Amino acid sequence: MTTPEESKRLVLDFYQIVMSDGHIHRLNEFVSETYIDHNGSANDQGRDSLIRHISGLRSTFPDFEMACHEAISDGEWVAVRVTG
Repeated sequence: MTTPEESKRLVLDFYQIVMSDGHIHRLNEFVSETYIDHNGSANDQGRDSLIRHISGLRSTFPDFEMACHEAISDGEWVAVRVTG
């Protein structure tokens, strides 16, 4: 079982390693194959969809970075405030 601090670290690492540093090949370490994007369309779901989205974002904005300003965790839930 993952502690709240471990969950928070995982989320913060995702934003740094995948989103800011651009290591999309490491996405599998952070995101389940059955990932659900609650902000996306029902037809655009899953880890592969997220890979396409991040790849498109990074090809359009090669120097893209995200900054995490706050992160809180409660059990398995983590919420972050980010800008990018």
